[in-house]
Amino acid sequence: MQLIHVVHQTTYRFDQAVTLRPHRLLLRPRDGFDLRIRASGLQISPTPKLYWQRDAFNNSVAIAVFDQPTTQLDIVSTLTLEQYQTDGLDLMPLLPNQAADIDLQPNDALLAAYSSEQPRA
Repeated sequence: MQLIHVVHQTTYRFDQAVTLRPHRLLLRPRDGFDLRIRASGLQISPTPKLYWQRDAFNNSVAIAVFDQPTTQLDIVSTLTLEQYQTDGLDLMPLLPNQAADIDLQPNDALLAAYSSEQPRA
């Protein structure tokens, strides 16, 4: 297991006072078999009313509703994550017939399009 600390800061500055509409914030990853949220924090200025909900994909969504005009919006999200299984998955033993499942294997011609190296002659 490894710990991952994430700090995400967003700042908006406006030339004049603006009235903010509700903001939909997706700042937390989903827990899974290999990822757990150990701690999280959210600081927003100006201070909104926060409503938490889950979307159709089970993501945590915060709705921030503001009640005063502002010239600056600051959002700071902090997370401490526990990540398990950092070595990735070996899918080869799961394939029943490797010859029939060739489409699951990387295709050198396809990958070459994303390579920064020049093809060898």
